[in-house]
Amino acid sequence: MTKTQRTLLSTFLSALSLASAAANIKPDLPVMQQSMEDQSRRMMQENADRFRSIVDDHRMRQLKNDDSALPSKPASSIQEFDCLAIKGLKLAGITLLSYSEVNALGLPNAECLSNQDINDFIQALTTLYVQKGYIAVRILASGPDADKVLTLRAVEGHVEAIQNADRRLNTGTLFPNVIGQPLNIKDIDQGLDQANRLQSNQATVDILPGTAQGGSILMLRNPESPPWHGGLSLNDSGQESTGVWIAGINAAWDSPFAASDFISLSTQSTTDNPNTRYSRSNSLFYSLPYGYWTLSAFASESRYLNTQQLEKNSVQLSGESSQSGVRLDRIITRSQHATSTASVQLSHKRSDNYFLDGWLEISSPKLTVMELGFNQMLISDSGIWVLDASLEKGLTWFGADHDRPIADWPTPEFTKAKLGIKLYHNFVIAEQALSLQSSWSWQGSRDRLPAIEQIELASQSAVHGFKHNSLSGDTGWYWRNTLSARLPILGAYLSPRIGIDAGRVLQANIGYQSLAGMTLGLGLNMQDFNIDLEYNHALHMPDRFTNEEAQIISRLSWQF
Repeated sequence: MTKTQRTLLSTFLSALSLASAAANIKPDLPVMQQSMEDQSRRMMQENADRFRSIVDDHRMRQLKNDDSALPSKPASSIQEFDCLAIKGLKLAGITLLSYSEVNALGLPNAECLSNQDINDFIQALTTLYVQKGYIAVRILASGPDADKVLTLRAVEGHVEAIQNADRRLNTGTLFPNVIGQPLNIKDIDQGLDQANRLQSNQATVDILPGTAQGGSILMLRNPESPPWHGGLSLNDSGQESTGVWIAGINAAWDSPFAASDFISLSTQSTTDNPNTRYSRSNSLFYSLPYGYWTLSAFASESRYLNTQQLEKNSVQLSGESSQSGVRLDRIITRSQHATSTASVQLSHKRSDNYFLDGWLEISSPKLTVMELGFNQMLISDSGIWVLDASLEKGLTWFGADHDRPIADWPTPEFTKAKLGIKLYHNFVIAEQALSLQSSWSWQGSRDRLPAIEQIELASQSAVHGFKHNSLSGDTGWYWRNTLSARLPILGAYLSPRIGIDAGRVLQANIGYQSLAGMTLGLGLNMQDFNIDLEYNHALHMPDRFTNEEAQIISRLSWQF
Protein backbone atom coordinates (compact mmCIF):
# COMPACT_ATOMS: atom_id res chain seq x y z
CA MET A 1 0.00 0.00 0.00
CA THR A 2 1.41 3.38 -1.00
CA LYS A 3 1.75 6.34 1.35
CA THR A 4 -1.14 8.06 -0.46
CA GLN A 5 -3.42 5.08 0.04
CA ARG A 6 -2.46 4.82 3.71
CA THR A 7 -3.21 8.53 4.23
CA LEU A 8 -6.56 8.26 2.48
CA LEU A 9 -7.54 5.11 4.37
CA SER A 10 -6.59 6.67 7.68
CA THR A 11 -8.72 9.76 6.94
CA PHE A 12 -11.76 7.72 6.02
CA LEU A 13 -11.51 5.34 8.97
CA SER A 14 -10.95 8.15 11.47
CA ALA A 15 -14.02 10.01 10.23
CA LEU A 16 -16.02 6.82 10.21
CA SER A 17 -15.11 5.95 13.79
CA LEU A 18 -16.40 9.35 14.90
CA ALA A 19 -19.79 8.53 13.38
CA SER A 20 -20.26 5.03 14.76
CA ALA A 21 -17.45 3.21 16.46
CA ALA A 22 -19.72 0.39 17.53
CA ALA A 23 -21.27 -0.28 14.17
CA ASN A 24 -18.06 -1.77 12.74
CA ILE A 25 -18.89 -0.37 9.28
CA LYS A 26 -16.52 -1.03 6.41
CA PRO A 27 -17.66 1.06 3.43
CA ASP A 28 -16.11 0.84 -0.03
CA LEU A 29 -13.64 3.72 0.32
CA PRO A 30 -12.38 3.93 -3.30
CA VAL A 31 -15.95 3.97 -4.60
CA MET A 32 -16.90 6.82 -2.25
CA GLN A 33 -13.79 8.78 -3.17
CA GLN A 34 -14.56 8.32 -6.86
CA SER A 35 -18.15 9.43 -6.30
CA MET A 36 -17.01 12.66 -4.64
CA GLU A 37 -14.44 13.39 -7.34
CA ASP A 38 -17.06 12.78 -10.03
CA GLN A 39 -19.50 15.17 -8.37
CA SER A 40 -16.85 17.89 -7.95
CA ARG A 41 -15.76 17.54 -11.57
CA ARG A 42 -19.36 17.61 -12.77
CA MET A 43 -20.18 20.82 -10.89
CA MET A 44 -16.95 22.55 -11.90
CA GLN A 45 -17.29 21.63 -15.57
CA GLU A 46 -20.98 22.54 -15.73
CA ASN A 47 -20.16 26.06 -14.56
CA ALA A 48 -17.20 26.27 -16.95
CA ASP A 49 -19.45 25.11 -19.80
CA ARG A 50 -21.98 27.78 -18.83
CA PHE A 51 -19.34 30.53 -19.11
CA ARG A 52 -18.02 29.09 -22.37
CA SER A 53 -21.50 28.91 -23.88
CA ILE A 54 -22.00 32.65 -23.21
CA VAL A 55 -18.73 33.46 -24.99
CA ASP A 56 -19.64 31.16 -27.91
CA ASP A 57 -23.14 32.61 -28.15
CA HIS A 58 -21.74 36.14 -28.36
CA ARG A 59 -19.32 35.05 -31.09
CA MET A 60 -22.10 33.43 -33.09
CA ARG A 61 -24.25 36.56 -32.81
CA GLN A 62 -21.35 38.65 -34.07
CA LEU A 63 -20.71 36.45 -37.10
CA LYS A 64 -24.38 36.09 -38.03
CA ASN A 65 -25.03 39.83 -37.73
CA ASP A 66 -22.03 40.79 -39.85
CA ASP A 67 -23.44 43.02 -42.58
CA SER A 68 -20.99 45.59 -43.83
CA ALA A 69 -22.34 48.99 -44.74
CA LEU A 70 -20.48 49.17 -48.03
CA PRO A 71 -21.22 52.26 -50.11
CA SER A 72 -21.81 52.23 -53.82
CA LYS A 73 -18.76 52.42 -56.03
CA PRO A 74 -17.54 55.97 -56.64
CA ALA A 75 -18.14 57.52 -59.99
CA SER A 76 -15.18 58.07 -62.26
CA SER A 77 -13.39 61.38 -61.85
CA ILE A 78 -12.20 61.51 -65.45
CA GLN A 79 -14.43 63.07 -68.07
CA GLU A 80 -14.97 61.47 -71.44
CA PHE A 81 -11.98 62.24 -73.68
CA ASP A 82 -10.58 59.89 -76.30
CA CYS A 83 -7.01 60.87 -75.55
CA LEU A 84 -5.35 62.94 -72.87
CA ALA A 85 -2.23 64.70 -74.07
CA ILE A 86 -0.06 64.29 -70.99
CA LYS A 87 3.59 63.58 -70.36
CA GLY A 88 3.33 62.18 -66.87
CA LEU A 89 1.08 60.92 -64.10
CA LYS A 90 1.49 62.00 -60.47
CA LEU A 91 -0.03 60.30 -57.43
CA ALA A 92 -0.65 62.28 -54.25
CA GLY A 93 -2.33 61.83 -50.87
CA ILE A 94 -1.65 58.09 -50.58
CA THR A 95 -0.70 57.29 -46.97
CA LEU A 96 -2.55 54.04 -46.26
CA LEU A 97 -0.98 51.97 -49.04
CA SER A 98 2.66 51.04 -49.50
CA TYR A 99 4.71 51.93 -52.57
CA SER A 100 5.04 48.28 -53.53
CA GLU A 101 1.27 47.75 -53.33
CA VAL A 102 0.56 50.70 -55.61
CA ASN A 103 3.40 49.87 -57.97
CA ALA A 104 2.06 46.32 -58.34
CA LEU A 105 -1.05 47.77 -60.01
CA GLY A 106 1.02 48.73 -63.05
CA LEU A 107 1.20 52.51 -63.39
CA PRO A 108 0.04 53.90 -66.76
CA ASN A 109 3.03 55.36 -68.57
CA ALA A 110 2.40 56.84 -71.98
CA GLU A 111 2.32 60.25 -73.60
CA CYS A 112 -1.27 59.77 -74.62
CA LEU A 113 -3.59 57.85 -72.36
CA SER A 114 -7.23 57.26 -73.03
CA ASN A 115 -9.83 58.06 -70.44
CA GLN A 116 -10.41 54.29 -70.16
CA ASP A 117 -6.78 53.74 -69.14
CA ILE A 118 -7.03 56.34 -66.40
CA ASN A 119 -10.41 55.12 -65.19
CA ASP A 120 -9.17 51.52 -65.07
CA PHE A 121 -6.25 52.61 -62.92
CA ILE A 122 -8.51 54.66 -60.63
CA GLN A 123 -10.80 51.66 -60.26
CA ALA A 124 -7.87 49.33 -59.49
CA LEU A 125 -6.50 51.78 -56.92
CA THR A 126 -9.93 52.21 -55.32
CA THR A 127 -10.41 48.43 -55.21
CA LEU A 128 -7.07 48.06 -53.43
CA TYR A 129 -8.21 50.54 -50.78
CA VAL A 130 -11.57 48.78 -50.38
CA GLN A 131 -9.89 45.38 -50.00
CA LYS A 132 -8.07 46.81 -47.01
CA GLY A 133 -11.34 48.18 -45.61
CA TYR A 134 -10.93 51.85 -46.57
CA ILE A 135 -14.28 52.33 -48.26
CA ALA A 136 -14.54 56.14 -48.09
CA VAL A 137 -11.58 56.85 -50.38
CA ARG A 138 -12.08 59.10 -53.40
CA ILE A 139 -9.57 59.52 -56.23
CA LEU A 140 -9.71 63.03 -57.67
CA ALA A 141 -8.01 64.08 -60.90
CA SER A 142 -6.57 67.53 -61.56
CA GLY A 143 -4.60 68.97 -64.46
CA PRO A 144 -2.75 68.43 -66.60
CA ASP A 145 -0.61 71.32 -65.37
CA ALA A 146 1.76 73.48 -67.41
CA ASP A 147 4.19 70.57 -67.61
CA LYS A 148 1.37 68.35 -68.88
CA VAL A 149 1.39 66.23 -65.70
CA LEU A 150 -1.93 64.79 -64.57
CA THR A 151 -2.36 64.48 -60.78
CA LEU A 152 -4.47 61.78 -59.16
CA ARG A 153 -5.03 62.73 -55.52
CA ALA A 154 -6.39 60.25 -52.99
CA VAL A 155 -8.80 61.70 -50.44
CA GLU A 156 -8.63 58.73 -48.10
CA GLY A 157 -11.58 59.67 -45.93
CA HIS A 158 -11.89 59.84 -42.16
CA VAL A 159 -14.51 59.52 -39.44
CA GLU A 160 -15.66 63.02 -38.58
CA ALA A 161 -18.26 62.14 -35.92
CA ILE A 162 -20.45 59.36 -34.54
CA GLN A 163 -24.08 60.11 -33.81
CA ASN A 164 -25.98 57.90 -31.38
CA ALA A 165 -28.97 58.34 -29.08
CA ASP A 166 -29.23 54.83 -27.62
CA ARG A 167 -27.95 54.19 -24.09
CA ARG A 168 -27.19 50.57 -24.97
CA LEU A 169 -24.64 51.67 -27.59
CA ASN A 170 -21.53 53.23 -26.08
CA THR A 171 -19.43 54.67 -28.90
CA GLY A 172 -16.40 54.93 -26.62
CA THR A 173 -16.23 51.16 -26.06
CA LEU A 174 -17.62 50.06 -29.43
CA PHE A 175 -15.58 52.44 -31.61
CA PRO A 176 -12.60 53.55 -29.49
CA ASN A 177 -10.16 56.01 -31.08
CA VAL A 178 -12.08 55.97 -34.38
CA ILE A 179 -13.00 59.66 -34.66
CA GLY A 180 -10.41 61.51 -36.73
CA GLN A 181 -8.93 58.27 -38.06
CA PRO A 182 -9.26 56.84 -41.60
CA LEU A 183 -12.67 55.24 -42.06
CA ASN A 184 -12.19 51.47 -42.19
CA ILE A 185 -15.19 49.19 -42.66
CA LYS A 186 -13.51 46.53 -40.52
CA ASP A 187 -13.54 48.90 -37.55
CA ILE A 188 -17.21 49.68 -38.18
CA ASP A 189 -18.14 46.01 -38.53
CA GLN A 190 -16.25 45.19 -35.35
CA GLY A 191 -18.11 47.87 -33.42
CA LEU A 192 -21.45 46.63 -34.75
CA ASP A 193 -20.51 43.06 -33.88
CA GLN A 194 -19.68 44.07 -30.33
CA ALA A 195 -23.02 45.85 -30.07
CA ASN A 196 -25.01 42.99 -31.59
CA ARG A 197 -23.46 40.34 -29.37
CA LEU A 198 -26.10 41.55 -26.91
CA GLN A 199 -29.49 39.91 -27.38
CA SER A 200 -31.51 43.14 -27.20
CA ASN A 201 -29.50 44.91 -29.91
CA GLN A 202 -29.97 44.96 -33.68
CA ALA A 203 -27.70 47.89 -34.39
CA THR A 204 -27.00 49.20 -37.89
CA VAL A 205 -25.01 52.15 -39.18
CA ASP A 206 -25.52 54.69 -41.94
CA ILE A 207 -22.42 56.36 -43.36
CA LEU A 208 -23.29 59.97 -44.13
CA PRO A 209 -21.22 62.75 -45.73
CA GLY A 210 -19.45 64.99 -43.24
CA THR A 211 -18.92 68.73 -43.28
CA ALA A 212 -15.18 68.55 -44.01
CA GLN A 213 -13.58 67.20 -47.18
CA GLY A 214 -13.26 63.43 -46.88
CA GLY A 215 -15.21 63.41 -43.64
CA SER A 216 -17.94 60.88 -42.86
CA ILE A 217 -20.50 60.73 -40.08
CA LEU A 218 -21.52 57.37 -38.62
CA MET A 219 -25.21 57.36 -37.73
CA LEU A 220 -26.02 54.47 -35.38
CA ARG A 221 -29.55 53.08 -35.26
CA ASN A 222 -30.93 50.48 -32.85
CA PRO A 223 -34.60 49.45 -32.45
CA GLU A 224 -36.14 49.84 -29.01
CA SER A 225 -36.00 46.64 -26.97
CA PRO A 226 -35.92 45.76 -23.24
CA PRO A 227 -32.29 45.44 -22.10
CA TRP A 228 -33.01 42.64 -19.65
CA HIS A 229 -33.90 39.01 -20.34
CA GLY A 230 -33.78 35.68 -18.57
CA GLY A 231 -35.48 32.37 -18.05
CA LEU A 232 -36.82 29.70 -15.72
CA SER A 233 -36.11 26.01 -16.20
CA LEU A 234 -36.98 22.63 -14.71
CA ASN A 235 -35.63 19.23 -15.73
CA ASP A 236 -34.99 15.77 -14.32
CA SER A 237 -31.46 15.22 -15.64
CA GLY A 238 -29.80 15.24 -12.20
CA GLN A 239 -28.03 12.42 -10.40
CA GLU A 240 -29.88 10.14 -7.99
CA SER A 241 -27.13 10.65 -5.42
CA THR A 242 -27.70 14.42 -5.18
CA GLY A 243 -31.18 14.93 -6.63
CA VAL A 244 -32.88 14.23 -9.95
CA TRP A 245 -35.06 17.31 -10.42
CA ILE A 246 -33.14 20.53 -11.13
CA ALA A 247 -34.77 23.97 -11.04
CA GLY A 248 -32.94 26.98 -12.38
CA ILE A 249 -33.27 30.68 -13.01
CA ASN A 250 -31.05 32.99 -15.03
CA ALA A 251 -31.15 36.71 -15.70
CA ALA A 252 -29.10 38.94 -17.96
CA TRP A 253 -28.86 42.69 -18.46
CA ASP A 254 -27.50 44.29 -21.61
CA SER A 255 -25.39 47.41 -21.04
CA PRO A 256 -26.07 47.73 -17.28
CA PHE A 257 -23.44 50.47 -16.92
CA ALA A 258 -24.17 52.12 -20.30
CA ALA A 259 -20.87 50.76 -21.63
CA SER A 260 -22.26 48.17 -24.09
CA ASP A 261 -21.30 45.69 -21.38
CA PHE A 262 -23.14 42.56 -20.31
CA ILE A 263 -23.90 40.83 -17.03
CA SER A 264 -25.50 37.45 -16.41
CA LEU A 265 -26.46 35.68 -13.19
CA SER A 266 -27.77 32.16 -12.80
CA THR A 267 -28.65 29.80 -9.99
CA GLN A 268 -29.88 26.23 -9.93
CA SER A 269 -30.63 23.59 -7.33
CA THR A 270 -32.02 20.11 -7.06
CA THR A 271 -35.44 20.04 -5.41
CA ASP A 272 -36.09 16.47 -4.23
CA ASN A 273 -35.18 15.58 -0.60
CA PRO A 274 -32.99 18.68 0.04
CA ASN A 275 -32.35 17.62 3.66
CA THR A 276 -30.45 14.48 2.66
CA ARG A 277 -29.16 15.22 -0.83
CA TYR A 278 -28.72 18.23 -3.04
CA SER A 279 -26.58 19.91 -5.68
CA ARG A 280 -26.62 23.72 -5.86
CA SER A 281 -24.70 26.26 -7.89
CA ASN A 282 -24.57 29.99 -8.53
CA SER A 283 -22.65 31.81 -11.24
CA LEU A 284 -21.88 35.34 -12.41
CA PHE A 285 -20.50 36.47 -15.78
CA TYR A 286 -19.56 39.97 -16.95
CA SER A 287 -18.05 41.23 -20.20
CA LEU A 288 -16.90 44.65 -21.41
CA PRO A 289 -15.94 45.40 -25.04
CA TYR A 290 -13.28 47.78 -26.28
CA GLY A 291 -13.10 47.70 -30.05
CA TYR A 292 -11.31 44.51 -31.03
CA TRP A 293 -10.85 43.55 -27.37
CA THR A 294 -13.30 41.97 -24.93
CA LEU A 295 -12.59 41.69 -21.21
CA SER A 296 -14.61 39.13 -19.24
CA ALA A 297 -14.81 38.17 -15.58
CA PHE A 298 -16.59 35.18 -14.09
CA ALA A 299 -17.21 33.48 -10.77
CA SER A 300 -19.16 30.47 -9.56
CA GLU A 301 -19.69 28.39 -6.44
CA SER A 302 -21.30 24.98 -6.01
CA ARG A 303 -22.21 22.67 -3.13
CA TYR A 304 -23.43 19.10 -2.89
CA LEU A 305 -24.63 16.66 -0.24
CA ASN A 306 -24.80 12.92 -0.85
CA THR A 307 -26.14 10.71 1.95
CA GLN A 308 -25.02 7.12 1.45
CA GLN A 309 -27.00 4.35 3.13
CA LEU A 310 -24.75 1.64 4.57
CA GLU A 311 -25.65 -1.68 6.21
CA LYS A 312 -26.39 -0.33 9.70
CA ASN A 313 -26.51 3.45 9.27
CA SER A 314 -25.76 6.21 6.79
CA VAL A 315 -22.81 8.50 6.11
CA GLN A 316 -22.67 11.87 4.43
CA LEU A 317 -20.41 12.77 1.53
CA SER A 318 -20.33 16.49 0.90
CA GLY A 319 -18.33 19.07 -0.94
CA GLU A 320 -18.06 22.57 -2.27
CA SER A 321 -16.23 24.06 -5.20
CA SER A 322 -15.57 27.52 -6.55
CA GLN A 323 -13.88 29.13 -9.50
CA SER A 324 -13.24 32.70 -10.56
CA GLY A 325 -11.20 34.31 -13.24
CA VAL A 326 -10.65 36.89 -15.92
CA ARG A 327 -10.42 36.47 -19.68
CA LEU A 328 -9.20 38.72 -22.49
CA ASP A 329 -10.15 38.12 -26.13
CA ARG A 330 -8.66 39.91 -29.14
CA ILE A 331 -9.89 39.72 -32.73
CA ILE A 332 -6.78 39.07 -34.84
CA THR A 333 -8.29 39.03 -38.32
CA ARG A 334 -11.82 39.51 -39.56
CA SER A 335 -13.82 39.57 -42.77
CA GLN A 336 -17.48 39.23 -43.66
CA HIS A 337 -17.18 35.45 -43.51
CA ALA A 338 -14.52 34.69 -40.90
CA THR A 339 -12.96 35.82 -37.65
CA SER A 340 -9.80 34.74 -35.85
CA THR A 341 -9.56 35.36 -32.11
CA ALA A 342 -6.75 34.93 -29.59
CA SER A 343 -7.49 34.73 -25.88
CA VAL A 344 -5.79 34.48 -22.53
CA GLN A 345 -7.56 33.37 -19.36
CA LEU A 346 -6.47 33.15 -15.75
CA SER A 347 -8.69 31.21 -13.36
CA HIS A 348 -8.51 30.08 -9.75
CA LYS A 349 -10.31 26.86 -8.80
CA ARG A 350 -10.89 25.19 -5.48
CA SER A 351 -12.66 21.96 -4.62
CA ASP A 352 -13.15 20.61 -1.08
CA ASN A 353 -14.61 17.18 -0.39
CA TYR A 354 -15.59 15.79 3.01
CA PHE A 355 -16.37 12.38 4.43
CA LEU A 356 -18.50 13.29 7.46
CA ASP A 357 -16.33 16.05 8.98
CA GLY A 358 -13.08 14.74 7.54
CA TRP A 359 -11.45 16.78 4.76
CA LEU A 360 -10.09 14.59 1.96
CA GLU A 361 -6.89 16.22 0.81
CA ILE A 362 -6.19 14.11 -2.26
CA SER A 363 -9.66 14.89 -3.63
CA SER A 364 -9.57 18.59 -2.72
CA PRO A 365 -7.27 20.47 -5.09
CA LYS A 366 -6.66 24.21 -5.16
CA LEU A 367 -5.53 25.29 -8.63
CA THR A 368 -4.55 28.37 -10.59
CA VAL A 369 -4.68 27.81 -14.34
CA MET A 370 -3.40 29.95 -17.21
CA GLU A 371 -4.99 29.25 -20.59
CA LEU A 372 -3.89 30.51 -24.01
CA GLY A 373 -6.50 29.98 -26.70
CA PHE A 374 -7.22 30.45 -30.39
CA ASN A 375 -10.63 30.46 -32.09
CA GLN A 376 -11.43 30.43 -35.80
CA MET A 377 -15.00 30.87 -37.04
CA LEU A 378 -15.83 30.49 -40.73
CA ILE A 379 -19.05 30.75 -42.71
CA SER A 380 -18.85 28.65 -45.86
CA ASP A 381 -21.28 27.11 -48.32
CA SER A 382 -21.39 24.01 -46.11
CA GLY A 383 -22.30 25.89 -42.94
CA ILE A 384 -20.49 27.41 -39.99
CA TRP A 385 -17.18 25.90 -38.92
CA VAL A 386 -15.63 26.60 -35.52
CA LEU A 387 -12.12 25.64 -34.43
CA ASP A 388 -10.98 26.00 -30.82
CA ALA A 389 -7.46 25.24 -29.62
CA SER A 390 -5.93 25.97 -26.23
CA LEU A 391 -2.99 25.21 -23.98
CA GLU A 392 -3.45 25.21 -20.19
CA LYS A 393 -0.79 25.36 -17.50
CA GLY A 394 -1.24 24.92 -13.76
CA LEU A 395 0.52 27.62 -11.74
CA THR A 396 1.30 28.08 -8.05
CA TRP A 397 -0.09 31.62 -7.90
CA PHE A 398 -2.67 32.73 -5.31
CA GLY A 399 -1.91 29.92 -2.90
CA ALA A 400 -2.47 27.10 -5.38
CA ASP A 401 -1.13 23.62 -4.67
CA HIS A 402 2.43 22.63 -5.59
CA ASP A 403 3.52 19.36 -7.15
CA ARG A 404 4.38 16.68 -4.59
CA PRO A 405 6.94 13.87 -4.94
CA ILE A 406 4.32 11.30 -3.94
CA ALA A 407 3.37 8.37 -6.13
CA ASP A 408 -0.12 8.54 -7.66
CA TRP A 409 -0.66 12.07 -6.37
CA PRO A 410 -2.31 14.47 -8.87
CA THR A 411 -0.14 17.12 -10.53
CA PRO A 412 -1.36 20.68 -9.79
CA GLU A 413 1.33 22.20 -12.04
CA PHE A 414 0.03 20.28 -15.04
CA THR A 415 0.20 21.02 -18.75
CA LYS A 416 -2.86 20.24 -20.86
CA ALA A 417 -3.81 20.77 -24.51
CA LYS A 418 -7.36 20.95 -25.86
CA LEU A 419 -8.78 20.96 -29.38
CA GLY A 420 -12.37 21.27 -30.58
CA ILE A 421 -14.03 21.34 -34.01
CA LYS A 422 -17.72 22.14 -34.55
CA LEU A 423 -19.91 22.18 -37.65
CA TYR A 424 -23.36 23.74 -37.97
CA HIS A 425 -24.81 22.71 -41.34
CA ASN A 426 -28.26 23.43 -42.76
CA PHE A 427 -29.49 21.53 -45.82
CA VAL A 428 -32.67 20.34 -47.53
CA ILE A 429 -33.79 16.78 -48.33
CA ALA A 430 -37.13 16.16 -50.06
CA GLU A 431 -38.13 19.79 -49.43
CA GLN A 432 -37.53 19.36 -45.69
CA ALA A 433 -35.02 21.68 -44.03
CA LEU A 434 -32.62 19.81 -41.74
CA SER A 435 -29.84 20.89 -39.43
CA LEU A 436 -26.73 18.91 -38.51
CA GLN A 437 -24.61 19.79 -35.51
CA SER A 438 -21.38 17.87 -35.15
CA SER A 439 -18.68 18.52 -32.57
CA TRP A 440 -15.41 16.76 -31.78
CA SER A 441 -13.53 17.54 -28.55
CA TRP A 442 -10.09 16.29 -27.53
CA GLN A 443 -7.93 16.77 -24.47
CA GLY A 444 -4.42 15.50 -23.87
CA SER A 445 -1.93 15.58 -21.01
CA ARG A 446 1.10 13.57 -19.92
CA ASP A 447 0.48 14.53 -16.30
CA ARG A 448 -1.82 12.90 -13.80
CA LEU A 449 -4.47 15.58 -13.67
CA PRO A 450 -6.54 16.58 -10.66
CA ALA A 451 -10.01 15.06 -11.00
CA ILE A 452 -11.67 18.38 -11.82
CA GLU A 453 -9.32 18.82 -14.83
CA GLN A 454 -9.97 15.42 -16.41
CA ILE A 455 -12.18 14.93 -19.45
CA GLU A 456 -15.50 13.24 -18.61
CA LEU A 457 -17.33 11.13 -21.20
CA ALA A 458 -20.40 9.87 -19.32
CA SER A 459 -22.33 13.14 -19.16
CA GLN A 460 -25.10 15.03 -20.93
CA SER A 461 -22.50 17.34 -22.48
CA ALA A 462 -20.44 14.45 -23.90
CA VAL A 463 -21.85 10.97 -24.59
CA HIS A 464 -25.60 10.49 -24.03
CA GLY A 465 -27.06 7.45 -22.31
CA PHE A 466 -25.05 7.34 -19.07
CA LYS A 467 -26.26 8.43 -15.66
CA HIS A 468 -25.05 5.88 -13.10
CA ASN A 469 -21.43 5.55 -14.21
CA SER A 470 -18.46 7.79 -14.80
CA LEU A 471 -15.60 7.50 -17.26
CA SER A 472 -12.89 10.14 -17.10
CA GLY A 473 -9.22 10.42 -17.89
CA ASP A 474 -6.29 12.73 -18.50
CA THR A 475 -6.39 12.13 -22.25
CA GLY A 476 -9.43 11.44 -24.38
CA TRP A 477 -11.95 12.60 -26.93
CA TYR A 478 -15.64 12.48 -27.73
CA TRP A 479 -17.70 13.08 -30.88
CA ARG A 480 -21.31 14.29 -30.82
CA ASN A 481 -23.64 14.30 -33.83
CA THR A 482 -27.23 15.55 -33.83
CA LEU A 483 -29.62 15.77 -36.79
CA SER A 484 -32.75 17.87 -36.27
CA ALA A 485 -35.69 19.43 -38.10
CA ARG A 486 -37.96 22.39 -37.37
CA LEU A 487 -41.61 21.85 -38.29
CA PRO A 488 -44.25 24.61 -38.01
CA ILE A 489 -47.43 23.47 -36.27
CA LEU A 490 -50.36 25.64 -35.11
CA GLY A 491 -48.27 28.73 -34.53
CA ALA A 492 -45.52 26.78 -32.78
CA TYR A 493 -42.53 24.70 -33.89
CA LEU A 494 -41.95 20.99 -33.40
CA SER A 495 -38.29 19.95 -33.41
CA PRO A 496 -37.53 16.21 -33.65
CA ARG A 497 -33.88 15.16 -33.40
CA ILE A 498 -31.66 12.11 -33.35
CA GLY A 499 -28.09 11.90 -32.16
CA ILE A 500 -25.22 9.44 -31.89
CA ASP A 501 -22.19 10.05 -29.67
CA ALA A 502 -18.95 8.20 -29.01
CA GLY A 503 -15.82 8.78 -26.96
CA ARG A 504 -12.61 7.23 -25.72
CA VAL A 505 -10.30 7.99 -22.78
CA LEU A 506 -6.97 6.71 -21.56
CA GLN A 507 -7.04 5.65 -17.91
CA ALA A 508 -3.94 4.96 -15.83
CA ASN A 509 -3.25 1.26 -15.22
CA ILE A 510 -6.28 0.31 -17.35
CA GLY A 511 -5.69 1.59 -20.87
CA TYR A 512 -8.22 2.96 -23.30
CA GLN A 513 -11.91 2.73 -22.45
CA SER A 514 -14.75 3.60 -24.85
CA LEU A 515 -18.36 4.73 -24.67
CA ALA A 516 -21.11 5.12 -27.25
CA GLY A 517 -24.68 6.27 -26.89
CA MET A 518 -27.68 7.56 -28.76
CA THR A 519 -30.45 10.06 -28.15
CA LEU A 520 -33.91 10.74 -29.55
CA GLY A 521 -35.58 14.01 -28.74
CA LEU A 522 -38.70 16.03 -29.44
CA GLY A 523 -38.99 19.71 -28.62
CA LEU A 524 -42.00 22.00 -28.78
CA ASN A 525 -41.32 25.73 -29.01
CA MET A 526 -44.24 28.07 -28.34
CA GLN A 527 -42.68 31.54 -28.55
CA ASP A 528 -41.09 31.94 -25.09
CA PHE A 529 -42.14 28.54 -23.69
CA ASN A 530 -40.35 25.29 -24.48
CA ILE A 531 -41.11 21.64 -23.71
CA ASP A 532 -38.56 18.94 -24.48
CA LEU A 533 -38.56 15.15 -24.11
CA GLU A 534 -35.42 13.12 -24.62
CA TYR A 535 -34.76 9.38 -24.76
CA ASN A 536 -31.15 8.32 -24.13
CA HIS A 537 -29.74 4.83 -24.53
CA ALA A 538 -26.24 3.45 -23.97
CA LEU A 539 -24.83 1.57 -26.96
CA HIS A 540 -21.39 0.56 -25.71
CA MET A 541 -19.66 0.64 -22.32
CA PRO A 542 -16.83 -1.06 -20.42
CA ASP A 543 -17.63 -4.42 -18.81
CA ARG A 544 -17.05 -3.00 -15.32
CA PHE A 545 -19.94 -0.53 -15.66
CA THR A 546 -23.12 -1.11 -13.70
CA ASN A 547 -26.22 -1.53 -15.82
CA GLU A 548 -27.41 1.63 -17.57
CA GLU A 549 -31.12 1.58 -18.24
CA ALA A 550 -32.64 3.74 -20.94
CA GLN A 551 -33.36 7.27 -19.72
CA ILE A 552 -36.26 9.57 -20.43
CA ILE A 553 -35.50 13.19 -19.56
CA SER A 554 -38.04 16.00 -19.59
CA ARG A 555 -37.25 19.70 -19.70
CA LEU A 556 -39.42 22.78 -19.31
CA SER A 557 -38.22 26.33 -19.86
CA TRP A 558 -39.67 29.80 -20.15
CA GLN A 559 -37.77 32.77 -21.55
CA PHE A 560 -38.63 36.34 -20.65
